[in-house]
Amino acid sequence: MKTSSRTSIAIVMAAAATVLALTGCSAPATTPASTTGTSTAPSVAPTATADAETGQSKEDACTIAIGALQTVSTDLNSSMGTLQKDPKAAAKAIKDQAAKFTKSMDSVTNADVSVAAKKADAAFADVSDGIDAVAKDPSKASAMMTSVTTLQTAFTDLGKACA
Repeated sequence: MKTSSRTSIAIVMAAAATVLALTGCSAPATTPASTTGTSTAPSVAPTATADAETGQSKEDACTIAIGALQTVSTDLNSSMGTLQKDPKAAAKAIKDQAAKFTKSMDSVTNADVSVAAKKADAAFADVSDGIDAVAKDPSKASAMMTSVTTLQTAFTDLGKACA
């Protein structure tokens, strides 16, 4: 059963990593080269196009959102081998990344981006919960693919909101 659990986690992790690598993970064209994606604070001063209600520009919101996507993608891809060998570690790592992602998405307040950011956050949390469930019961792996597809759509939509 342990091998089955590892295999299931590996499949789900590979799918989730592919989603992160292929969708919405390019920074806005105006993002400065020094932006690393590790900060939830905007890397540029607010622009004149700031949302009147929140004061956050679309550019600033996208810098936060895309930076968070890049950080999650980099962190998960760099630890993929280890995570595939240990389902419990994989579940914990995804939970930790989901919590960081939530913190970043909570700081996206621009009206043009925040709806997509909230959907991406909810989809990532769902995948995180699903991976935890698969780590405990590998038979739930096939159900995870729906969550991964939803995550892909949400990340694509976030990328479009930042286009």
